[in-house]
Amino acid sequence: MRAFLALLEARGAGELPQAELARALAEDGAATRTALVAAGVVRAAPLATTYPCEGLGCARDVRERARAADGARRFLAVCTESPRACETLELGEAELAQEAIVLDAFVDAVRRALRIAAPLGAHPAGARATDRALAGADAPLLLGEQLEGGHARDVFLARRPSAPQLRTLLAERRAAPRPALVLVLTARGIDPELLARHGPGHVEIAALSDRLAVQRGKIVAAPRLRVVPEAQREAAAPAPANDARASGPKAKSVAHRLPRATRWNEVTFYSVEDERSIGVEIDGRACVFTASELGLAIDRTGEPVRAFTLLRRICDGNGVFDTRPWGSRDNGKQIVSELRRALSAALEIAASPIESYSKHTKSWKPRFRAFAAPPAMVREMERELLGLGRGKRRDDE
Repeated sequence: MRAFLALLEARGAGELPQAELARALAEDGAATRTALVAAGVVRAAPLATTYPCEGLGCARDVRERARAADGARRFLAVCTESPRACETLELGEAELAQEAIVLDAFVDAVRRALRIAAPLGAHPAGARATDRALAGADAPLLLGEQLEGGHARDVFLARRPSAPQLRTLLAERRAAPRPALVLVLTARGIDPELLARHGPGHVEIAALSDRLAVQRGKIVAAPRLRVVPEAQREAAAPAPANDARASGPKAKSVAHRLPRATRWNEVTFYSVEDERSIGVEIDGRACVFTASELGLAIDRTGEPVRAFTLLRRICDGNGVFDTRPWGSRDNGKQIVSELRRALSAALEIAASPIESYSKHTKSWKPRFRAFAAPPAMVREMERELLGLGRGKRRDDE
């Protein structure tokens, strides 16, 4: 849903040209559009009554003319300036077709997917109360209450993360006894320093682009796997905090629990529910490892180091990542280097798991595959998408 969420963050809710929405959703695929329509987030809207004037910052009035011989509706887009500043255009229904993004339905879908209990007195989906509250408003919206680890926390949605009201909310919640989760649509508009200071903890910031997914025609929480007790009991002693390298026995405890891989493109890392663990799949066999087993935890406490957080960030982004939460480029390079050394030692692959920094794209690229969900679930979703694509081609034929 990343493309849709980016569009919602940039444009907001309301009516927009059907063609523009279709272009935005093309990146997400047909399954996402199906889920958005099913949830009432995307709905049909009346035809546009104006048509933009290119480069002039104004719009022509749309007037209906006599129908064509085949019954098709025809329209004229007419400039209302005197004298006219642009030419009259002949348009069809397709050029005026619109769809609406309904924000209250989207909020309701987020609540269902993330199991957030709406606050008392909240309006039901379809009442459009959220649209009135958030359209043009910078203030974060209280979504309700969520249970996390057996404890309740308040959940907010900040549609404009660059607005000063977000910092005000964070300051208030840091002083409050009750924990809070602040959701943003994407992480693009967040100050990296602000994001780095609010990881998992008393007041957490998270992007819905990392928390939501589409599965079997529904908007759901991004699937994550719970670490099994056996994997926890098999955890080896943690690695030194500063070195970020696995010791000999520890590397064996990782590499010997999976089929042997000689190249990084044979390895898949994936996010799991336990924040201190990561999943690894090689040749169809999957296993969950703790940060300590990978040599990416503090020796005394077992707390994951920054390089492990980066590894989870890579997985949550399905291989697309940056190091903005850690500030300067030098910090980012250091953390990437720590991750390279630890993964090479743990899986006994001499080559670097991450390509050199590209000045052209201003990014790194992992040589391994990375998913935000277990590979089996990803493959199932790909099969569903492929099936939808084939069905569409048959319909077109």
